[in-house]
Amino acid sequence: MKLIINTSNLSLTQKIKDLAHKHLAQKLDKYLTKFGQEIKVARLAIKKDSRWGFSANLRLGLPQRGEIFAKTRGESLLKILIEIRDQAERQIKEYKEKQINTRRN
Repeated sequence: MKLIINTSNLSLTQKIKDLAHKHLAQKLDKYLTKFGQEIKVARLAIKKDSRWGFSANLRLGLPQRGEIFAKTRGESLLKILIEIRDQAERQIKEYKEKQINTRRN
């Protein structure tokens, strides 16, 4: 999966890239094995907030579904990456269930 990372009020370091690829891209990629590489493009936006710590959102387009969108904020960058991953996983599973039910009907 290709992961495009944008940051605001925060410099994009190699550590942030590694965390995002390890906790997002690699984990979500195993749910999208049937899709081609050109489809598996996710956009992650991370913002450093003065009040909350960090906020982030993830956008991932899927055929016939539109877009998967996950958003969260928190004090720890690792925790928000995991929360976004969990939200995206739930939406991908729902998408797959709908695809299976559509094929059966």
